[in-house]
Amino acid sequence: MKVVEKITQRFLKEGIINDDDVDVVVYGLENLIATVCGLLIFLAIGHFFVSFIHAFVIWLACFMLRKNAGGYHADTRKECFLLSILIILLAYLLCEYTRDKQGIMCGMNIILSVVIFLYAPIDSKNKKLDKEERDVYRKRTRIILGLYEIIYLAAMLGERTVLCMDISVVVCIVGSLVCLGKINSQEE
Repeated sequence: MKVVEKITQRFLKEGIINDDDVDVVVYGLENLIATVCGLLIFLAIGHFFVSFIHAFVIWLACFMLRKNAGGYHADTRKECFLLSILIILLAYLLCEYTRDKQGIMCGMNIILSVVIFLYAPIDSKNKKLDKEERDVYRKRTRIILGLYEIIYLAAMLGERTVLCMDISVVVCIVGSLVCLGKINSQEE
């Protein structure tokens, strides 16, 4: 990324970092830019289906659950970017289609919640988990998922369809990545 190189060179020139820090700064800046771009795309797609506020809530909830549940990780940034857009679009389209079909939305939520509950955390070839880490991430995933399902149930009882959709999008995205991660790990 030329922007990252320019920023890094400027930091070096101004004495903010030294030569030993270049690789770490480049890595951090690349990840920061990728995260911000991902968030902006997520918000733009979400705004089309719901609103910026709901899209941000979905992104934050997805981030918290995904961080602990793990799942499929693409091999390159480009693959990750394209897969992320595809999964987000599919999740929103599915939830948009099921908005007035509470039974389908609820069924989808239950099935993917069970998948997450049973299989998460899924590690990747870049981040292998030991037994202790697996136990910690499994517990966190189940707590977060449980909280989301309590919110989903309260929203369903209170006829808050958009909040049900928000939770369903999160569960759909993370559940899909857990499924893909599980399949991918069995093929290796």
